[in-house]
Amino acid sequence: ILALQQFFVVKLFLFPAVRISGTMPELPELHGMAHVINVHAQGRIYDKCTKSSVTKLPRVNAPKGRFTISAEARGKELRMTLQSEDTCKSVFILCNMGLTGFFEAVECVKAKHRHAHLSFRATDGTVLSFVDQMRFGSWHSMDTNEWSNGRGPDPVKEHDEFRLGVVNAIATQPSKFKSKPICQVLHDQSLFNGIGNYLRAEILCRAG
Repeated sequence: ILALQQFFVVKLFLFPAVRISGTMPELPELHGMAHVINVHAQGRIYDKCTKSSVTKLPRVNAPKGRFTISAEARGKELRMTLQSEDTCKSVFILCNMGLTGFFEAVECVKAKHRHAHLSFRATDGTVLSFVDQMRFGSWHSMDTNEWSNGRGPDPVKEHDEFRLGVVNAIATQPSKFKSKPICQVLHDQSLFNGIGNYLRAEILCRAG
């Protein structure tokens, strides 16, 4: 757990909004994407939400009229909040990045990435988009600000809860660990939410 914590601290503070090409998005990348969204959305008002014609994912029922956007990451999930300027009611979008998903902000509609599949236009003409070349990512709208069931606490933002969950699982659910290599245990998202292949390799290397 100590090696896990140390690696995340370095990753998040040195590279808060970096997209690593060819790397499946994991916990640090999701936190970086939330940062990108919040930086772009600060002080901006949005008035349109569209999805590409090629995606089979559902349309997002964005608030009517003008709305603001904010984002938060937890493990391997990212949740956007679209809040109406008129009614203050919110629509929540829970996103999974899949293998190649990331968020990008550009100066106008014409500059949008060719693989932008969910886009939000601001009143100043800039566009915030969910880009996903392989289309393994997903999103769905919600009326409440909930996270997916079955995922544990965020190892960085909810570190005390994360640590307690692992310790309790060792004591009360030994079957999760018995006769299993640690590399397999680290992929259990109910305990290690946000851990994927490259993080697992880095953590085990640093732990010795």
